[in-house]
This record gives sequence, C-alpha cells and structure tokens, in this order.
Amino acid sequence: MTKEQIDPPDIEKVYRLAFDHSDELIAILKPNYDFKISLINEKVFKSILNYSLKDLYQTSFLKIVDPDQVQTVVKVLKRGENKLNKEKEIKLIGKDRTEKWFEIKSREFKDQSNNKYLFVKLKPIQVKKNLEFKLKESEKSLKNITDKIPEIRFWKLFSPEKFEDALKNSYEMLEMVIENIPQYIFWKDRNLNYLGCNKKYAKFLGLEFADNLIGKKDKDLIENSKKVKSLEDNEKQVLTTGKGQFNVVEKWEINGQTHLFNTNRIPLLEKDNGKILGILISYDDITERKRAEQKLKESEQKFRNITEQSVMGILIMQDFQIKYANDKFLNIIDYGYEEVLNWKPKEFFKLIHPDDLERVQKIIHNKYEGKIKVITDLQFRFVSKTGEVAWVEVRSKTIPYKGDDADLAYLVDITERKRAQQKLKHSERKYKSLLKTSSVGVIEININKQTISYVNAHLLNILGYSREELSIDLLQNLIHSDDSSKIYGDLEEKEIEFRIFNKNGNLRWLSGKRVRQYDEDDKLINLRFWLDDITERKMYERLITELNIDFLNFTVDIQNNIQMLLNTSINLLNGEIALYIQKQEEENQYRIITSDSKTYTYYDIEEFQQNIFAAELFKENHDFPQTILDINQTKYNKTDPIIRDYKIKGAYGKLIKSENTFSEAVCVLFDDNPTISHEHQLILFLISDAIEIEHRRWQVKEFLEDQNKMLNEMNQLKSELLTRTSHELKTPLISIKGFAELLLKLHRKKMDSDMISIIEGIMDGSKRMEKIINTLIKTSRLNQGHLELNKIEEDLGFLIKFCLDEIKGLINLRNHSIELNLEEDLKTKIDKERIYEVLTNLMVNAVKFTPPGGQITISSKKDDDRIITSIQDNGVGLTNEEKTQLFKQFGKIERYGKGWDLGIEGSGLGLYISKKIIELHGGKIWAKSEGRNQGSTFYFTLPLED
Repeated sequence: MTKEQIDPPDIEKVYRLAFDHSDELIAILKPNYDFKISLINEKVFKSILNYSLKDLYQTSFLKIVDPDQVQTVVKVLKRGENKLNKEKEIKLIGKDRTEKWFEIKSREFKDQSNNKYLFVKLKPIQVKKNLEFKLKESEKSLKNITDKIPEIRFWKLFSPEKFEDALKNSYEMLEMVIENIPQYIFWKDRNLNYLGCNKKYAKFLGLEFADNLIGKKDKDLIENSKKVKSLEDNEKQVLTTGKGQFNVVEKWEINGQTHLFNTNRIPLLEKDNGKILGILISYDDITERKRAEQKLKESEQKFRNITEQSVMGILIMQDFQIKYANDKFLNIIDYGYEEVLNWKPKEFFKLIHPDDLERVQKIIHNKYEGKIKVITDLQFRFVSKTGEVAWVEVRSKTIPYKGDDADLAYLVDITERKRAQQKLKHSERKYKSLLKTSSVGVIEININKQTISYVNAHLLNILGYSREELSIDLLQNLIHSDDSSKIYGDLEEKEIEFRIFNKNGNLRWLSGKRVRQYDEDDKLINLRFWLDDITERKMYERLITELNIDFLNFTVDIQNNIQMLLNTSINLLNGEIALYIQKQEEENQYRIITSDSKTYTYYDIEEFQQNIFAAELFKENHDFPQTILDINQTKYNKTDPIIRDYKIKGAYGKLIKSENTFSEAVCVLFDDNPTISHEHQLILFLISDAIEIEHRRWQVKEFLEDQNKMLNEMNQLKSELLTRTSHELKTPLISIKGFAELLLKLHRKKMDSDMISIIEGIMDGSKRMEKIINTLIKTSRLNQGHLELNKIEEDLGFLIKFCLDEIKGLINLRNHSIELNLEEDLKTKIDKERIYEVLTNLMVNAVKFTPPGGQITISSKKDDDRIITSIQDNGVGLTNEEKTQLFKQFGKIERYGKGWDLGIEGSGLGLYISKKIIELHGGKIWAKSEGRNQGSTFYFTLPLED
C-alpha cells in the first residue's frame, strides 16, 4: 500500500479522542483580555467540575477561577503566550460552587489560519492538597504536644530504653524551650500533687525555685479556697474522662486586679496501655490582649456610630476593594452592604460615570502608587444600581487598617449644588439682559485676571463714570480705605456694605450681596456684586442716632436741649450756624437762640421785622421748608449781626406749628447757597418736631410743678385739719369721761344696776374714743414729720417677749397657742416705745383675726446687716385686693357680718402708723397670704446698728 493510499486522519477527531481519554483538564483559550474558552475536553470537565462545553463556550476562563487567584492565573496565561511555563497551583470553582486544586500549565500555538490560541493543561491535585493539609494539622498537633511536655520522667513513658541518649538530648532541648516560653507550665500526678513546673510558674506562685513546688497541692500554695476548689474540679474532670480542656479562658484575682488566662489541661497517658498517669497544664496570660481587643472593639463601635450618623458617605478601600461603607454611601449608590464587600478588586470602578472614569482612575492609581498623598475636592459622577446619576465631592487619605495601608474616603453628595449651578449657567443669558435694565447696580470681577468683566448702567450712573473710564485699579482707589477689606478680605458669599466716592468726590453708601461664580470645572472665576445705593438710608440712620443721643442727654434745662438739637442739624446739614426763633406775643418780643449758646432778644417788633433776617420766615403761613439764597446781597448783610458776623450767604428753615399757631421757627445758615435734597428736608422736619416736643415738655413740666405745689398745700391743710379736729374732740371728751367717773363714784349706791351699766358703757366708749383721737394725733405728727426717734441699743428678743406677756390675757381668752423662734443676741439701736407699738399692733391683729384655738408663730433672726421679724397666724388670711389696702391711712378691712368669730374693733390706722415707724428706723414692712382662710404672715426688718 502506497503512501498516497493512506487516508489522513481527522485531526479534530484525534484531538477529541486525546481530550476525552486524558486524566487532566484541557482547554483551548483565546489570548484576549478575558481569555474566552473555545474548546474543552468536556468528558473530563463534566466528571471533575460538572461543566459542559455549552456552559463554558465563549465564557471567560477567569470566571471559574477563585477570585483571590485571578491575578496569578492572568500572569500564568500571559507568560504562556511566549513559552511553556512552569506549574502553578490554583483553585477552580465547580458548577456546584465547590473548590478544587489544580496545577496549571499553558503555552501558545497557532492553527492552520495562523490564529493564536492558548493550550491550557490542568492537573488535579486535590488529593495532594488534602494530604498536605492533614500533614500540617499533624505537625501543628505534634508541636502543641511537644510544647506542653517538659518533664523527662514522662518522656520515658513514651519511648523504649534503648533511646535514652536521644531522650537525654531531647530532654535538654525541651527543658530549654519550656523555661523560655512565655506560658506558665506545670504538671501533676493522679492525686494532683505537683511533679514539676517551669521557673515562670514558680515565680507566679511566689516560689524562688521550681523544686520547692514538688509534692505540694494547690491548697498549700493558693489562699483562695474557692479558687482551689474550682481548679481541682477541672483537673479531676480531665483525669476522670481522659479528655483535655483546650483554650479555656479563666479569671484570676491577683493583687486586687482581674487577670485572664488561656488555660489548657492535657491528660498524660501510658504509651502501651493508655493509662492516665497525670495531667499537664499551661496558663497563658491574655489580660492585655483581651483589653486591647475590647478597646479595639469599642473603638470600632465608636467609629461605626460616628460614621452611621454622618451626613457624608464614608468608605474604607484596601487593594482596590471596599472593606467598609456607611449607610450614606450605600444610599448614594443604591447597593447593599454585603454586595459591595463581595466585589472583586477594581469592580467599584463600575460606579463611576464613563465620562469621568479615566480621570478618576488616573488620580486613584496615582494615590496608590504614592505620587499623591491626599485626594481633596475631587468631583465626579456616580451611576447608582438603578441608573441614577449623583455628583459627589471626595476627599481621601491613607490610614492603617488591619495591619496594612488603606484609603479612608469622605464623599459629599453635591448633586443639588451641581443642578443649581447648571440652572444658573442656563439662565446666564437671560440674566445678562435683565442686568442691563436692572434698578440695582451689578458688577462682575474676574479674580484670576483682576479685571472688571461686567458692570451695568445703573452702577455706572451711581459712580458717575463711563464703562471705558472704570478700571479695577480705579475702583479700588474709589472704595473708602476703611472698607476695602470688606470687598477683598475673603471670597465667601455674604451681605456687604461699604462706602465709595463718586466722580464728583461725594461719598456714597452701597449695600448688597457678593456671589461666587464657577466655570464648567467648578473652579471659582468671578465675584458678582449686586449693589444698591443706600446713602439716603444711612443719612436717616445717622439722623435717628443723633436725635436719640440728644434725647438721652436732655436735661431739665430746655434751652440747653434746644441748643443740642441745633448742633445736630448743623452736623447733618453741614451748616455754619443754626437758629431757634421764638415769637412771644404776650411779652411783645422775639427771642433767638443760636447753636453756639448765644441769645438775642428783640423788644421792638417793628425793628425785628425790618432789620433781622429771621423775620422772613414768619412772612409765610405754612410749615413747609423754605430755602433762601444770596442773603449777603440783601440789606440783612448790614442790619443783621448774625448774617454779617458769620458771613452767611444762604439759609434753610421752616416754621414750627404749635397749638395751631406759628410762633416758633428753626433755621440753618450756610456760608454758601445750599443744595437741598429730600434727605435734607426730612432732617429739618425731624429737628422741628423734636424742638416742638421739647417745648411741649417744658409746658407740661410747668403744669406738673403747679399741680404738685397745689397738692402739697392741700396735704398740709389736711394734716392741720386732722390735728385741729383731734385736739377739739379731746377737750369735750375729757369732760364726758370725767363727769361719768365722778357720777359713778359719788352716787353708785343710789343707782340700780341698769344705771350703773349705762354709765360704765359711757366710760368705755370714752376710753375707745380717746384711743382713736390719740392715734389720729400721732398720724398727723407722722405726716408732718414731727415725730422724732429716741434710738438706743435694745434687745429686740426681750421686747418681743415683753409685748407677748402684755397681751397674754387676750391670747388665753381666744385659746390660741404661741410658738417662739428667736435667735440669741438680737441687739440693735431702736426707739423702744415705737417698736413696742409696732409689735403690739401686729400681735393683737394676729390674735383678733384668728378664730379661737388658732396657732400663732413669732420669729426673729439676723440676716446679713438686718434683723427680720415675722408674725404668722392661721387665721382668715388676705385676698389680693385686701393686701393693697393694708398699710394705707384708714385702710381698715371690714370683717363685720362675715360670720367669723373675730375682734373687729380698730381705726384703720394701726398698720399705717407701724409702716411709718419702721421706715423711720430704715426698715421695711410687708405681708404675705395665700388667700382667704390660708392665714397671713407680717414681716418687718430693722437695720443692725452698733
């Protein structure tokens, strides 16, 4: 058979046959950025990973790779483009999400059409990995055992005698290890007697040498019996069950402080038969670690509390993966917390708007590479899970996080600000047209170029300059030097108010708002000022301030007050001198008061009208302002001393209307012809009104002085009448009283009982009448200031007790109980007789106006530089209306016919006299009561005098 007769094999079938009979996974990949699968040995893939070709065809090979190993696999595949690379161990994820280990090798090849492919071979090594894992676990277990077996006497239990030399070397090595590890190590026999320990444990128990421990029990070394019992119970459990206790955290109280120990208890077994010989125990002091863990936990909780309450989005990113995100950030992007934490490295870039992605990626990569340390004011757009676009401003810095560097980022949602700026930009043209016709001055300053980019016609009109004349340098020179810092001191948006000179040199006040303008990159480029001319308002404010100052400084001297107002008018109108002219028709004269404190009086009215300029104002019959110019060219330049001496050229004045007549005027004189504005008219009106008010005040003052004089005379007449009447009544009263006593004394035996009772009634009435008259006389003397005090040092406490003893019979009659609360040594200077009257009056009132069986409390104590005395009862009390009548003359409160069992006699002058006496002593008297039937308390004070 010739060569030409042999049918060539179907290459694809050969490959398929090789694929299907291979024990390894084989895949043909396209060497593009995501390494898409073109072909697999489906039978092997199905048996190991449960994938079919349909599941994986044209799918990225990286999707079945463990996320943590994607970068490793990419490097292997890229190296395979050039040559066959060495094996790398990787994990692949099966269709059922199980993970399996493989060794990966790859190399590049070309097909018949010269298309490049990658040949990838994956050798299963799961069994090998399982063995490695078990080996590591065994090594770990062996290490734990060797770390915990220090004593050679137990070591020989595990090895034959022929290995004694080896054991000796092992013992020495083990002894070195056990003495240098940080744990406390010791071991006991089955009866819990100590067999040995390391030096660290001996020191822990306060022993100098470890050998001092051997043969002892815990009760011999540890004072706390409860602790000993707990230790023995745990150790006995291990010896009984043969099961060790591992990583048990136990508390110890050492020197008053709590320590935490990680405890391990291991049974020691006979090698041949597994018999328990004793127990090995280790303690690891983890107190500081636990405290650190608690502090870390508290710190993390505090951080979470702060971030979750923050109005900013906060996230922590490490190795291009999100490690933490607060609710605010999650709300912006509309993803869940677990979702973002499971994102692969750099997957978060999908949040960034495509138009911003390249710019943001470059900045973030520069940050990771250390080219920039901090990201500030980075603005870009996020696209949320639902497709919503949000603008954010980001600041980021590097922080330590779980043992490595991470980025802490703060995000502020500036979507609303961006929308507002966008609307502002869209409205720019519309505003430009409005600004041209605006009644408010507008100017824009380019802060980068330091030029005026726009100024409208209204502001140019205020300043008096054309657009060509106005430059930034000129503008800065026009602004008042004290106000320049208000314009350029900072660039914040705010209300401003400043002074500026116009082209004529006049000072103008401007007020408005400063607004910041940004370009498309959100950079500040312009400051726009919206300004209004408030010069007139400022003049009004100054006027009101000046008038308020004048009113605050007014005195009883009317002329001085008027001169103050005249000086105010000069200050506000920039005049030379101001005049107040008063026409006094009753005296047939004119009087002029000047702002420089001069007074001119003219008794000849005809001469005044012929020679004095001020007469011109009275030729009109209205109170509108009058402006008179070129006075120096009239006759008054020679005849009027004020016009002549002050070289007056112009005047501005008005009549003042008072009680429907024009008898006053005010006038401001100038050394030049004045230009009068609306503001000047207002000033003159207000000055005139203030003078007219002052004139009325003077009239009211005179009226009140007359009224006061008349009232004083009436009061004096009343006092004299009261005194005269009292003395006139006293003379016949003496006769009545005397004859009644004489009649009863001489003829009592001739009278029957009815006649005796009538005469005794006359005598009692005479005594009451005499008491009332004496009270009236005393009141009259107090009113006229004729009562003089004779003050000497007395003990007020003794006087209170004396007065109480005086009215003891009345107290017993009404069956009251008395409580005394008196401090010791209540000595001060008083008129004893007068204070006796006050005390007796207040005590008697308390007794009379308290129904029988009442309680009366009398107290007196020192309080700083005075003595406070109070008389409290639980009687009928006082209403608010009654309290207002208490201390007035004849202010008796009527109690008759109320159904109360009270003493109701009295003149209504007792409390009035008491008040006058206390006030003469320099004290005060007052009363308190919660209302009817709530009792009342009367207080008075006396100054402490040595």
